[in-house]
Amino acid sequence: MKTNEKKIIRIFWLAVILLVLLAIMFAGYIRVIRPNADSKGLLLDNLAIDEQIPLESILGENGYLEISDVDDQIHSVTVLLKCEREDPNSSINVVISADGEKLAEKTVHFRDREEKFSRLELQKPYTPDKDSRLEVRFYDDGSYVPGTASLGRATWNIPQTAFYTDEGSQDYDIGISVEGGKNSYLNVIFCILLAVFLLTYAVLCFGVYQKNWKPEQVFVALGLVFGIIYTFLWTPYSCPDEYAHFSTAYYYSSELLGEPAVDEEGNVLVRAEDMTLTPQESHTRKYSYSLYETWNESPDQEEQELISLNRGPLSSIPAVAYAPQILAILIARILNLSNIFMLMAGRLFALAAYLVLGYFAIRWIPFAKRAMLVLMLGVSTIQQAASFSYDCLLNACAFLFAACLLRMAYEKEKTTVKDWVLLFVLSIVFSPIKVIYVVMTLAVFLIPNEKIGLKNVQAYVLKAALVVVSFGAVLLQRASSIVNIASTPVDTINNQVVQGYDLMTILRNPLKVIVLWADTLRVKPVDYFRHMFAGVENANGVSISWTVILGFFILLTVALIVEKNEKVIDLRGKIMGIFISVSLFGALLLTFTLDNSCTDLASQFVMGIQGRYFFPFLPLLFPAFQSRNITAERSVLPQLSIGIYSMQFLAICTILETAAGR
Repeated sequence: MKTNEKKIIRIFWLAVILLVLLAIMFAGYIRVIRPNADSKGLLLDNLAIDEQIPLESILGENGYLEISDVDDQIHSVTVLLKCEREDPNSSINVVISADGEKLAEKTVHFRDREEKFSRLELQKPYTPDKDSRLEVRFYDDGSYVPGTASLGRATWNIPQTAFYTDEGSQDYDIGISVEGGKNSYLNVIFCILLAVFLLTYAVLCFGVYQKNWKPEQVFVALGLVFGIIYTFLWTPYSCPDEYAHFSTAYYYSSELLGEPAVDEEGNVLVRAEDMTLTPQESHTRKYSYSLYETWNESPDQEEQELISLNRGPLSSIPAVAYAPQILAILIARILNLSNIFMLMAGRLFALAAYLVLGYFAIRWIPFAKRAMLVLMLGVSTIQQAASFSYDCLLNACAFLFAACLLRMAYEKEKTTVKDWVLLFVLSIVFSPIKVIYVVMTLAVFLIPNEKIGLKNVQAYVLKAALVVVSFGAVLLQRASSIVNIASTPVDTINNQVVQGYDLMTILRNPLKVIVLWADTLRVKPVDYFRHMFAGVENANGVSISWTVILGFFILLTVALIVEKNEKVIDLRGKIMGIFISVSLFGALLLTFTLDNSCTDLASQFVMGIQGRYFFPFLPLLFPAFQSRNITAERSVLPQLSIGIYSMQFLAICTILETAAGR
């Protein structure tokens, strides 16, 4: 077939793929995004409840809730006012006013214990200015019966509201939401995504078909685009355990600045401004996106006051695990930048570190470059890379460690001091973050002694030293955690005493443990598989389609096909890769068996393991699946690149539609 005909056919199929993807995107716009863009939106939301406060304890002439910094037309206000005991004669008056003008009034009766919210519709839409203060007051005209109602104390102390009693301003907020305006910003987000998708597709096609991009170049291009999209499309705290990671990074930033890091109870202290985006946004929704409008507003003096974040830092996690995020927080705090800027910058700094380390990981690994590309651009890996999670640096360092090690073993004629220094540094960084991955360092014995330039005994000592140093770093950083996991068979979880496994229990009841692990391997792999390619649903409430999950799996399988004249790892390397991977999976099972919060003696399966935990050691396993039985005559990188783009396109559309529908 002539070259021109091939180009025409290629352009035709590329156009068909793009049109199909655009049709799916526009269908979602018509079905979900446009209707929600035209509906009323939330202007303020703080309805997460920490505890109930008896209403009578805060009634008084000076008891009221103040609302400020609402920049759109207000239609209604909802207060967490719960009926605790039914009494048809008990009632309270709730009044909303601004600048001396009464905007809404409602008499709330406490006749039904199912009632938790009191919604007040304003008599007419109210548009506040910058200095406006709405007041929500609770009046007792003698009809209220003590013990019949309570106000919900909000979990998060946000800067837009303040609660006052006879004792003055309180250090907590009352649960409240404000509705009004519209969600027209959803149309803007859709248009921006559409433009980015079209531009990315054009650049990608040009790069892979005209410029013959290498896998590492494709990684940087697509990783940058999708990473930035994920940074903003997944609102803060929506990635697994991101709230805990943010609090830990913030704690280290305070330590570096010499400022108070925790309160008397060990909870992390933050600026009041830093609660603009609360962990309530973990399940990304359309309201969450509206908060981005204040990204460039610097906090005032009142918002600089330190308040409790309601949780402590993660113990035993080294500061280096959050180095990019800590740097972003430091810059934001020193320059007095907004909370939203801080959160976005933290994610972008983490993404930048992931892209830099990932670029060299793909460039240097002598085998399975395309498989690394697919793995590092999946939904779960990019979700973690563009977040405050330490998984960003853990995955990137582990990928680069595997690449450097395999390069030293199979590609370089002689290893250098720089090679070994890099291996030592990477292993010391990623091993203490999650203890089990220290087993990866055993792969250092793949490097032939003759490539080291030392006598056999000295070469073995050098390799053993890397393993020992890595284990030492783990023990130094995580000794208390290891002792606790292995020696506390009884614990209290959710106020219940549970009997868990310890090492002696396992040794005395090996059959019980074998059955536990066998049942886990029988039932849980589907969950692991889904989490590897579609993120963690229970962290963000977004269910990625199985089309995307299976699509990435097929891409990964195709990526493992060896191309003509491409190197293949030897049998020794394949066996070592399988051994390490099996050892790590066994270590995962053992770790989560010994963790009482995940598995106890009554558990049917080992709980707590997620598919993303397999990422760090997969690069060592990929070459084991390569074979000369099937080879590709031509590079499949262009097709893989278009496939990755297509699967991410569908995943991003799902995320936006789910958030817009909430």
